[in-house]
Amino acid sequence: MPAPKAKTAKPASGGRKKAKKTGLAWDVESFPGLADVLPKESNLWKEVRHAFFATTEIHAFYHVETPLLERKSTFDCYEAEFGRKVDDVAFVSAKGSGIVRSETMIPLLRAYAEHHLGHFSLPLKVSTFSEVVKKRSPHEGENRHEIGFHVLGDGESFYDIQVLSAAMDFLKLLKIKDVSVRVNANGCRNCRMAYRDKLKKYVVGHRKAFKARDYKAVERDPESLFQLAGEKLAEIVDDAPTILDYLCQNCNNHFKSLLELLEDNEMPYVPDPRLLFPVERWNRAVFVVTAPGAKAPLFRGGRYDHLSESVAGRQIPAVGAVGSAEELIRYVREQGIYLRSRERPKVFFIVMGDKAKRASVRLMNMLRGSGIVVEEALGKQSFKAQLKMAEKSRAALVLIVGQKEAFEDTIIVRNIASGAQETITTVNLAEEVKHRLKMS
Repeated sequence: MPAPKAKTAKPASGGRKKAKKTGLAWDVESFPGLADVLPKESNLWKEVRHAFFATTEIHAFYHVETPLLERKSTFDCYEAEFGRKVDDVAFVSAKGSGIVRSETMIPLLRAYAEHHLGHFSLPLKVSTFSEVVKKRSPHEGENRHEIGFHVLGDGESFYDIQVLSAAMDFLKLLKIKDVSVRVNANGCRNCRMAYRDKLKKYVVGHRKAFKARDYKAVERDPESLFQLAGEKLAEIVDDAPTILDYLCQNCNNHFKSLLELLEDNEMPYVPDPRLLFPVERWNRAVFVVTAPGAKAPLFRGGRYDHLSESVAGRQIPAVGAVGSAEELIRYVREQGIYLRSRERPKVFFIVMGDKAKRASVRLMNMLRGSGIVVEEALGKQSFKAQLKMAEKSRAALVLIVGQKEAFEDTIIVRNIASGAQETITTVNLAEEVKHRLKMS
């Protein structure tokens, strides 16, 4: 009779399974829809952040960061006021009192009202570079960092141009060329409703041209007509009424003023009468910023004067341009745009022996205190392995310390490009290294 099989011991973690693809000991990989920013991407992220903050400085935008966690009631007020749910809100509290933000505009308005920022500056020009969490990411395994330029507290079209100019200058710093703007009037609650009624009557008059499924969708939301494709519907879509014929006087004047400012500033734009955003959030004028080969707009935005009513209980005129850092980085990669790192020239320490290692720590700290970027691989034992790391780091100089150099207070300076090297004393080492790196 065969012996019974021994039972396999379960892990002390309570039976967690091993991760199948990550190579981790247990199932501890990141959440779906979230992603790590890894070292190989760090230069791109650094360049995007550098370009962003350079733009905010040039355009005199203050920077605002709201907490990742907001009260659920902040978003509930929006849903109650406008009858439209906020997309992809991620609930985190067992009692339902808190949520992780899935956007930055509502928290920004909350901060504006709560801290009376209208007294700080009117209008208030602010920028945001904030992480948001969505339940359904546009690209699997990826979180989103939302970039925004906003002006709060003034309804003049002059400020629409300000946020557009900031967005386009930011893209220019990222070497993104041939950027253009698609722009349209979005109407207000009154003229938009009049337009929707007219569009609905137009759709009913062409009912026979639609498939049953498409007709139900268009009947429910007439503006979805412009998302339909096909040869049979092309003529119907082209002949459909546009919102420009139904604008109220205020919306019409604002849109005309915006177009004039675009022309005065020689900003390339294309009027797009089919570009419409939900009127519960957006009003007057809306736009998207695009570039050749982009799969999605790099920025989208417009006026959102009524959005504050749900958060602050009053209207705060506002306009903003919002984009995604992940989308921008993806576009830069796909287009083969080279963003040169703004890293300062650096040196790499190669150390041989324990005495040399101790001496090198003091020397490295001294150089860093003088503003010199220093890298090392003290954990590597062989000279060859450390030299390979130095070449990979793209350091301009290699500083070599062995037992002899540590005893004599000297150091070998090697130029990576030419291979030339010489031994110098460690007296005034920082000044000598700066001279060789041609640093001021």
